[in-house]
Amino acid sequence: MSRTNSVQGILTGEQTSQIRESMHLNCKIAVMVPVYNESAGLFLSCLESLAAQTKIKPEEFEVAVVINNSKREALEKEPVFLANLAIFELIRFIQGGKEPKSADKTVIRRAGALRDKHLAVRVIDKFSAATAYEENNVGTASNRACAELANRFLTSTKAAQNGIIALADCDCILSPNFLQALTVDFADPTVNACSGILQYAMPNSVKKTQTLQKALETYLHRPLMIRNQPKKLMRRNDSKTNRIISCCPNLAVRVRSYIAVGGMGKHISNAGTALAIKLSSLPGLTCVDMNYSVFVLARPSARADLFSFGRAVEFISRSVEAYMIGKANKVLLPKTEDMRVFLGVAAGLAKNGKINEDNLRRLCEELQMPAERLSAANFKELALAVEDDMSQPLGIRPPLWRTMAVVAEKFYDSFPKTDITSLVATQI
Repeated sequence: MSRTNSVQGILTGEQTSQIRESMHLNCKIAVMVPVYNESAGLFLSCLESLAAQTKIKPEEFEVAVVINNSKREALEKEPVFLANLAIFELIRFIQGGKEPKSADKTVIRRAGALRDKHLAVRVIDKFSAATAYEENNVGTASNRACAELANRFLTSTKAAQNGIIALADCDCILSPNFLQALTVDFADPTVNACSGILQYAMPNSVKKTQTLQKALETYLHRPLMIRNQPKKLMRRNDSKTNRIISCCPNLAVRVRSYIAVGGMGKHISNAGTALAIKLSSLPGLTCVDMNYSVFVLARPSARADLFSFGRAVEFISRSVEAYMIGKANKVLLPKTEDMRVFLGVAAGLAKNGKINEDNLRRLCEELQMPAERLSAANFKELALAVEDDMSQPLGIRPPLWRTMAVVAEKFYDSFPKTDITSLVATQI
């Protein structure tokens, strides 16, 4: 099976940022981990869980870390660039290079232990000025990394088109049987993609964890897993099904299936979910609740999308904290459905040539948003963003891209909220 135009197109002009080390001939699985402005400790926890995998040989898997910035962040050496540079230098140390001068002793000790285990960690540099994208887009960077991994499988390994690409996040802790379970699950040639048991874990630093736990469970409509270590492995509790996998850090895909659907496409976020939806349309199986666990830290995200769990965590954490210290008399959840209505109506106004500050202010009033807190400049900025988004040809960038950024920054806290004080008060 030769490389398709989709993979070739994604990798065109990417020679300077491609992985230098070759993929082992016997490699079966590549784990893709995107990194942006992450702490060394969080990053190392993910790698340590991969180094602790059981019943799989070291040469049968590799970890590919894609680190990305915008060009502006790289050229101006902003704090996020420096954080990413520290991760880059840490990976080089794990690979056998010099010890990073800026890292503390604990980080060096943990990285040294990974170095001694000869964990195959590769790095894709999308953060330096010469290789960064104009926009910092995790979806684009992740798709770029997956395309390179697909190409590596096709050109370097026995697995070839049957190679497995597993999508993870920097804050994922993977159960010890994660990789071994994937080899079993993909032994069935009809399987295109699969996921295991996803659990959110609370950060140890959060005060009144039980209160935040209850609030987040109310928001998610399902329980969280309040621990930072893998639980005992659950038995496979779901037969193979075509249900859609709905979470990016818990998705593994066969190389030929990734290529068949043209990769993730152009998505600013939720790229894994979009990929899973496309994969579910292929002949064959998309399997969920398989025999491994992925633990994701429930935490604010450095680049949270408007509807992401990371942004909700940030909002809910602030609400719980304000209630606990007496600055507020309610614990509130954001009503994301009202945000979708707001965006839809705004797009409709723009499509009909009626987008302006006055119409947006009236829309706020209809949704019972406190428009008086928002300045005329806020409304003007939003109207211009909607106009800009609606003027873009379909497929150039995600719909309402700049609009959602403005809504997230200026309007998020003004959207209607749900009062859940009675549900969490007993936890305080």
